[in-house]
Amino acid sequence: MFYFGEPDTNEREQAVWKQIDRAFSEPTTPSDTSTDYVPTQVIAELFKSEGYDGIAYKSAFSDDGLNFALFNLADAELTWCNLYKVTSAEYSFKEDDNPYWIDVDGKTKTIAVEVIGPAPSENSDQGK
Repeated sequence: MFYFGEPDTNEREQAVWKQIDRAFSEPTTPSDTSTDYVPTQVIAELFKSEGYDGIAYKSAFSDDGLNFALFNLADAELTWCNLYKVTSAEYSFKEDDNPYWIDVDGKTKTIAVEVIGPAPSENSDQGK
């Protein structure tokens, strides 16, 4: 989120909670470093120490789906259950950052766009 001015308290709080929700929704793998998941683990431990039963957060697989992380399974009672089998999956990708590459000299290179102004028109006296 980008703000061109300081957002009011309510907007700022909503933005922080959206980022926390997004962080909980990010899948982790065994190859991830601890810096990828430690912030959410610390938040979860804080909520647990404050007496919360768990955390609900948006699913990374569906806009209307929710995930629940319960701190103690004995605090929940299973009243209904259904097993689902995945029959298909679809992935979509988007560029997450500026592209870069490592040049033959070992230096990291990026694409940079420099704005130098409008091109001279055919009728202008520029460039003569």
